[in-house]
Amino acid sequence: SNGLTTSLSALTNEYCYNGLGSIDINVDGGESPYIFAWSNGTTTEDLTDIHTGTYSVEITDNSGCIVVSDFYTVENIQNYPHLVTNPE
Repeated sequence: SNGLTTSLSALTNEYCYNGLGSIDINVDGGESPYIFAWSNGTTTEDLTDIHTGTYSVEITDNSGCIVVSDFYTVENIQNYPHLVTNPE
């Protein structure tokens, strides 16, 4: 099948509200070039420097086929278990 599909490649959570979350997607099939319309208004394939929230993307290929992604949720992580805080 040459159907247009999208899937999640990688998702990075935000740390202490640093605004450095990201969502990296894969696009398969269809006919390039693709047009990306993210729920936050971004028009690039992947999202970078994003905050906590739920995002989805609508992708349109060159022949007008449209696919809508799953909802991807970026969370805020307050601390990493492997980080040691100075106990002063």
